[in-house]
Amino acid sequence: MIRLSRLTRREFLEITGITATAVTFAGCGLRIGWDEDSITKAAEPPREEMIRPFRPPRLHSTQTPYEIIEAVPQSDERSLIHIHGERDIVASLKAFGPDYLNENIERMQLPFLHPQTGERINFREPTTAESILMESYEFVRAANPKILDTRVHDYHINRFFYHSLQLGRIVRAAEGFYVNPPRVYPTPWKGVLRPETNEDVLKPLLDGTAPIKVGKGKIYIVRDRGNLRDFGYAEYDTFRQTSRGGDGLEVGEFIESGLARVLEHTEEKTARNFGEICYLGDYPHGIYIEGFDSIKLDWPQGFIKRPEERVAALETYDGLLRLTGEHYDYFHSGAGVPGGGWANGVGIWGDDYGSFVFGILAKSTEGASQGS
Repeated sequence: MIRLSRLTRREFLEITGITATAVTFAGCGLRIGWDEDSITKAAEPPREEMIRPFRPPRLHSTQTPYEIIEAVPQSDERSLIHIHGERDIVASLKAFGPDYLNENIERMQLPFLHPQTGERINFREPTTAESILMESYEFVRAANPKILDTRVHDYHINRFFYHSLQLGRIVRAAEGFYVNPPRVYPTPWKGVLRPETNEDVLKPLLDGTAPIKVGKGKIYIVRDRGNLRDFGYAEYDTFRQTSRGGDGLEVGEFIESGLARVLEHTEEKTARNFGEICYLGDYPHGIYIEGFDSIKLDWPQGFIKRPEERVAALETYDGLLRLTGEHYDYFHSGAGVPGGGWANGVGIWGDDYGSFVFGILAKSTEGASQGS
C-alpha cells in the first residue's frame, strides 16, 4: 500500500495519471491546479471555508410517537397425531425442542399450518398425563428418536449427556407435591404463565375429592373444572425414591406407586401408560426416581421453605429410566437467578437445555377452539 502523504505532488500525478484540470483535498485544505506543463499550489483556505459533509435538517424528534409492526413468522406445516379414546387429544407428532421448557412452550405458540385444511394453528403446553400418553405410543417414539435416547452423549461436544422429555409442571411442598397446578402469573416468555405455588390457594382445590390410599399415604385425582386440567396431589409416603448409584425400582412397583398414578392422573391401581413406556424400552437397571423431595429436607428444625415450582421429566442413560422432579423451566443459577450454571447440584446444561416437550393442539388462529 502507498502512503500518499509521503509523495510530492508531481510523483502523485505521475503515479495516478490524473489528467483533469483540478482536484481538491478537502480533508487537509490543499487545492492543486495543473495543466499539461505546470503545477501550482494554491494557498490553504481559511478553516471556516473547508468543505464539510452535508447534513440534512432533522425532520422529526426522537420523542415522536411511533409503533413497530412486527412481521408474523412464516407458518410451517406440522404433522399431527389424533389419539382417540377416553382422553381424546390432537397433538404435534414431532416434539418441540431441545430447549428449556419456557422456550419450547413459547415456540409452539407460533403459527403453523394444519396438514389437511391449511388453516393456521398453534399448540399449548401439555399436562403430565398428556405427555405420558403421547410417549406411550411406539410410533410416536419412532418419530422422535432423540427423546429417551439411551446413548451417553459427550458433554464437551453436545453440552448435555442425554435428551429428556419434559412431562409437566409440579409444585413441591412439605408433605407432598402438586401436579399440573393452575398457571396464573405472567412471565417474560410470550404466552407462558407461571403456576400458583401458594399452598393456601392450592390446598382448598383438593376439597370435594376423595383421597385414594396408596402405601402409607394418599393421593388426590381432581376432576377437571375451570382452569384445572389433570390437577392432583400425592403425599411423599405413596412412593419410594431410589438412592443415587443404586438400582432402580421394578416396573411393577413403580406403576403402582402414587407418584406414577398422580402424574398419569388415573384412579386405577396401576399407571398403564407409564407401564407401556417402561416395557417399550430396555431398562435392565429399573426405574430411577429422584428430585421429588420434601422442602423440609436439610433445613433447620421448625423452618419450612415456601413451596417451589419444578418440572417433572423422563430421561434415560446407562440402561436406566430416570424420573426426576428437579428440572427448572428456564436457565437458573444456584441462587435461583437466571443466568448461572448449576442448581440443586444438577448440571443445568445437561438436565434442562436438552429437553423436548409435546405440543397439544390448542386452536385454529382463524377460527374456533380445538382440543383446548
